[in-house]
Amino acid sequence: MLKDKKVAIYIAIHNHYSLLDTILKSIAAFNCEITLFISPELNSDYAANKLVSKIEIISQTTFIKTGQVAILNQQDFVIFDELTSFKELMAFSVFSVTVPKVIVIHDCNSWFKPTVPKGLKNFLKYTFTRIIKQKFNVFAVAGSNMKRYLQQNYTGSNVFLIPFRYADFDELKDTSPRYVPGERIRICVPGTISNRRDYDKLLNNLCVHHLKDKLLIDILGKAIGDYGARIIDRIKVLNNEGFKILFNEGYINNDSFDESIKQAHIILSDFEPEYVTNNGQKETYGISKETGVPVLMLNKAKVGLLPACFNQMLEIVDQTLFFDNGKELAEILVSIYTGTYADFNKLQQNAVANAKKMDIGLISKEIETAYQVQLNAN
Repeated sequence: MLKDKKVAIYIAIHNHYSLLDTILKSIAAFNCEITLFISPELNSDYAANKLVSKIEIISQTTFIKTGQVAILNQQDFVIFDELTSFKELMAFSVFSVTVPKVIVIHDCNSWFKPTVPKGLKNFLKYTFTRIIKQKFNVFAVAGSNMKRYLQQNYTGSNVFLIPFRYADFDELKDTSPRYVPGERIRICVPGTISNRRDYDKLLNNLCVHHLKDKLLIDILGKAIGDYGARIIDRIKVLNNEGFKILFNEGYINNDSFDESIKQAHIILSDFEPEYVTNNGQKETYGISKETGVPVLMLNKAKVGLLPACFNQMLEIVDQTLFFDNGKELAEILVSIYTGTYADFNKLQQNAVANAKKMDIGLISKEIETAYQVQLNAN
């Protein structure tokens, strides 16, 4: 049993706070003594966390030290988020955490089916990752499709689900009014404005004359680099032409982000499922890697509008619309606006029903079983 045990949680990436929230909620009932290895940006948020009664924070700046490894080895159980930086991959390939542990994987192929990449740095990260993987025999993933993918192809039963975000739906706070045909459709597009996404294509598809008075587009992401700045400039021009596009040039805090999601009728994302990581590994969104859009759809009870080539989570297919191209995307939006898409309200009802089904106790069982399996293996 995990009850009253000492548990360390290692999460060096500051924008993975929602995963940390999921873990803390999941183990709150076990009365564990918690040690957090987290980035300095998260310290103030978790120093007085109400989910656990005993908590210690060790600032983690993506470089592990021998003294910190010793602390990890004093725990009963360690939950690692995926290791990604060169320094921490190098360190954990040398040092070993010998107590029961589980690692949450976000890039399945990078860990279980890697290809030899080009470039010395990527080759070293590939090598370190292979060494570290051999030190684990229990894994977790951030999405249900990823769990099925690993179970069917690589790990058998020793893979568990620890979602990136889970069971934070509040029916009173998160449910927005039902859409009424004839009002502007409020579309939220989450994600950083960077060259990883084709925002020019997105704006080309949405900012056409016959949609101008039908949509309010909320670009919910921070602009990154020259690409982001150029897209912001283009949005400003489009707004001057009469389109209604909300945007942020800087950081969006959690409350503002959640409020924007709440107000949306639809969460839209247009992307290519095939993705090459910065380590040179190929992943597929919806199969070997999860994208944040389905997670938001589930947790905030929202209808999604996604590319037809995307392999959606089975649990929320009934709250999802799919499009093949820009013409079909526009046709779907017009039919919702005019009320000729008869099942849109049903999709919204399905979204709320799916969100209400989430049970944090299921994730608690996943984590406790992962601990027990590792304990028995030792």
